[in-house]
Amino acid sequence: MLDTYIDCPYYEQMQYTMDTLIQAQLSYPLSADDRLIRRALYDFHSTLRPDGLIAGNAPAAFDQLIPVFALYFVDLVSDHFQYFRDMALVRQYLPTITRILDYFGSRTDPSDGLVGDVGYWGFVDWVDAWRGNHGCPLTGEDDRLYIYSLVYAYALRRAVELFRAAGMDAQCKQYLLQYRQLTDCARRSIYDPVHGYYRAHKNELVCSQHAQVWAVLSGCAEGDEAKRLMRACMQDSNLLKCSYSMQFFLFRALELAGVYDEFPEKWAPWRRLLEQHVTTWPEDFVNQRSECHGWSAVPLYELVHVVLGIRPDTPGFASVVIAPHDVFLGNISGSIATPRGLIHVRREVAADGKVTFCIRLPEPIPTRVVLPDTEDKFFRQEEIVFSYYNNSEKGRS
Repeated sequence: MLDTYIDCPYYEQMQYTMDTLIQAQLSYPLSADDRLIRRALYDFHSTLRPDGLIAGNAPAAFDQLIPVFALYFVDLVSDHFQYFRDMALVRQYLPTITRILDYFGSRTDPSDGLVGDVGYWGFVDWVDAWRGNHGCPLTGEDDRLYIYSLVYAYALRRAVELFRAAGMDAQCKQYLLQYRQLTDCARRSIYDPVHGYYRAHKNELVCSQHAQVWAVLSGCAEGDEAKRLMRACMQDSNLLKCSYSMQFFLFRALELAGVYDEFPEKWAPWRRLLEQHVTTWPEDFVNQRSECHGWSAVPLYELVHVVLGIRPDTPGFASVVIAPHDVFLGNISGSIATPRGLIHVRREVAADGKVTFCIRLPEPIPTRVVLPDTEDKFFRQEEIVFSYYNNSEKGRS
């Protein structure tokens, strides 16, 4: 990072929306100074076009239009609100979010209620099977990109949270209605009952993890169906795999479905980087070059927010939730920056599997502790200590 979330210092030297979405999440625990992300939001907002799209890259001497990247702008604003609770900033960018959502809504095909042709570069992910089409799954002129409908539904879902927080009830109701109509149509038209998967595009012959991930994140698949899809994502070797950056969303879907801890082997791609003596983060599986590509640094997010499990329970860390996962064993300690001050964490694992957490907060902030197989525990004190066993057969305390 220089004065932007740059990718990368040698090859691209550019700030991109999807990259920034992940990299901002990595930088939040490092500092409560949010000037870098505020700058990024303004940069992307400043590229707003008359048709409602924003550029995928900014600042830049040229516009690179990747429609799905515009939807990630909703995530950028929402994530910042969760961490900093800056309502003035949210209100500043709600009109931009409206324009972006309207761009996709106006391109909905009335015949099936799904997003139609949105134009420009239909990038989804750097997958080897999609390499010939520059990361776009489409196979020909009669093909159709279904995954954009799923990502659009996800963006509507997150936008509803922002408009509700802003007290804009009419807009909130409108987007809720659009969301429900879109997800109903997606379940009817995108889900393939023969193979038991959602399709990334109309003519898909080999299904991908990607469509299952966005089906879960969008709420098209919930409960047991979400668990089934995410377990299949991790167990079906025939599915096209998410690259490093898209695995950020894969992990979020595993969390949402409640199966995150079932698959410790999900870290294999990063372990292979060590075996290959890669010294910085490569961009993808396709071009295995070491290039400081921050969107691949997903394990850093997982260590703080998932393994230690510390997140804002309400926007701005007005309250804290601690929901640790046992995907990594061993002792961990560190400090996490928040707008309320530093949160100091120490996790110790005993030989019998007993895990002890010691949390020191900057002040008595309301804190909810979430552990498997027990009711949530609530605290309001500066020092919190709790323990449990990572082997469920030994019980929990």
